[in-house]
Amino acid sequence: MKKQLLPFFIFIIAGMLPIASKAQSSRGCVLTYTQSLTVCFGDNIIVGTHTYNTSSTYSDTLTAVSGCDSIVTTNLTVRAPIQTTQGFAPCSMSVHITVGTHVHTTNGFYHDTLVAASGCDSIVHTHLQYYISSLYHDQYISICPGDSFAVGNHFYSTNGAHIDTLATFRYGCDSLVTTHIDVLGSTLIDAFQNISTCSCGIYGSSTHYYAQNISYQWIDCNNGFAAVPGDTLPDVVPTVGNVTYNYAVVVSLNGCADTSDCVPVILLGINEQNAAVNELTAYPNPASDNITLEFYTTAEQPLNISIVNVLGASVYGSDETYPVGANKLLIPVNGISNGVYMVKISDGNSAVVKRVVVNH
Repeated sequence: MKKQLLPFFIFIIAGMLPIASKAQSSRGCVLTYTQSLTVCFGDNIIVGTHTYNTSSTYSDTLTAVSGCDSIVTTNLTVRAPIQTTQGFAPCSMSVHITVGTHVHTTNGFYHDTLVAASGCDSIVHTHLQYYISSLYHDQYISICPGDSFAVGNHFYSTNGAHIDTLATFRYGCDSLVTTHIDVLGSTLIDAFQNISTCSCGIYGSSTHYYAQNISYQWIDCNNGFAAVPGDTLPDVVPTVGNVTYNYAVVVSLNGCADTSDCVPVILLGINEQNAAVNELTAYPNPASDNITLEFYTTAEQPLNISIVNVLGASVYGSDETYPVGANKLLIPVNGISNGVYMVKISDGNSAVVKRVVVNH
């Protein structure tokens, strides 16, 4: 709001104001007067016929009612405009922003004029932005078996919906994040972990690993893990007898892959078709205290039962004769370190092998 100030010196009468001084002129006298004024930005003052609205020192010659000249010196100070910029990012629509007599409740830019303590206008610029939509977020993540996905300080590696409450870095609002994890090829991992549901050993003349909807590639652990040409089925059939094979299988599903442990297999010719032991199962798997072996023998004869680690070192061994039919053996594993092992039952001519995990 602009104002015009009319200084009282417009009505100066010679000799009446003690702050004015006079001197002789061609008309008989000269009056001088000095004043200092401060106004708000946008206001102005009038001295005689002149209007001023910027800070400076002005000199005006006026004619008093006595006919004498009056020289008026004005030191004018114009206060700088008072402008304030502020921003708010509430996390709740229940938060209202009040500026003077105005209350703002929606997103936008607002400009409010207030009266400052100096009496001048103060303009307040307000940017209001609610961030309610950022509080809830769903994300869908696919990972390979064995991988994990980080949300805040949490790492997720299993199928399902995982909920985290995070503090948004920029706005300080709590964000509720729901992460939907899809482990690609999870049935592949289930097959490896639940090893009792699949066959992994020698039956007659083949080594076998089976799970549905999975691609296979057998590799030779004795040959730099090279792929065995043409062996891309659940069964691999060695072609030469009396040779020690060491095979593993790479199984893939949905772009993810995992590799079994190497399985040692010794083929000893035609007698392997008449294996004395078959149908070997081991449970629980993983095992913590004891592991139970169940197997079926076709002939009563001495059997060697051993547990070896992935380096081929034996951690358990026994030699006993078992009767024909179903047999069960309880083996303590609480003294065996955590890891992956192979349980092997051999009659001297053929062997069956089962992969087990010890996890205390």
